[in-house]
Amino acid sequence: MDNSTTVAYINNRGGTDSVPLMSLTLEIWTWCLHRDFLISAQNVLGKENTIANRESCTFLDSSDWLLDPKVITPFLTNCNTDLFPSRLAAQLPQRISWRPDPGAFHIDALTLHWNSLRGYAFPPFNLIPVVLNKVIQDNADLALVAPIWQAQPWWPILLSLLVSNPVLLPHSPHPLHDPSNPNRMHPMFPRLHLTVFHISNNATRQRAFLNRLPNCSPQQLGPPLARPTSQHGPARVAGVLKGN
Repeated sequence: MDNSTTVAYINNRGGTDSVPLMSLTLEIWTWCLHRDFLISAQNVLGKENTIANRESCTFLDSSDWLLDPKVITPFLTNCNTDLFPSRLAAQLPQRISWRPDPGAFHIDALTLHWNSLRGYAFPPFNLIPVVLNKVIQDNADLALVAPIWQAQPWWPILLSLLVSNPVLLPHSPHPLHDPSNPNRMHPMFPRLHLTVFHISNNATRQRAFLNRLPNCSPQQLGPPLARPTSQHGPARVAGVLKGN
C-alpha cells in the first residue's frame, strides 16, 4: 500500500478521523475474521509500488461517453439537471453523479424523486428500462438520449412516453467520445444511432402529441431495413403506437 492512513486504519482495526474509512475497515476485518484470516498492512512508496500506483491512476469506464456539447446543448434549454454523468462527461452545471463526486449535486439519481427536476439523461444502455420506469413512477419529464433499438423490450414503452418528435443525432464517430481517451471509438459504431427523446408520463401531453401526428409520415427515424417484407416501398422503422 502507498497510503499511510490506510495502513494505520487496517493495522489498528479502525480509527477516529474518518467515518467512511472506519466503515470500510470494519467491513474488511469482518470479512477476514469470518474466514479466520489475519492481515497486516505495510506502507510502500508509490515509486516502488508500481502496479498498484498505475492501476489507481488509470481511468477506464466502458459506460462513460461524452456527447459533443455543440450537438446536445440545443436540446437542453429546458433542462437543469444532468442525471447520469461522470465529472468528465457532464453537460449541465448541476449534475447527479453515479459515484462519489465532490462537485455533484447528489449521488445516484435513482434515489431521488424526478418530478421536481427538469432532467437530462444519457444513461448506460442497460439502465434505459430502469430510467423509463422511473419516469413513469415519478410522473417526470425527461430529455433522454438513447439508441434506436427496436428489438429491445423497452422500445414500445419509450414510444408510449413521447411528447414530441424524436431527433436523430449526427451519425459519425466524432460527436461521441471517451472523455479519458478521445481517440477511442464507441464499440457499437457504426451500428449506433443515437436519438434525443423528449418523454413524459403526463397523459395530457402524450395525447396532445399523438393528436398532432399525421396518419402517415415520410420521416425515417433510423436506417432502412433490408427488405423487411415483400411489399414495395420504404421501411418505417420507428415503430407504431396506438395506430399512429
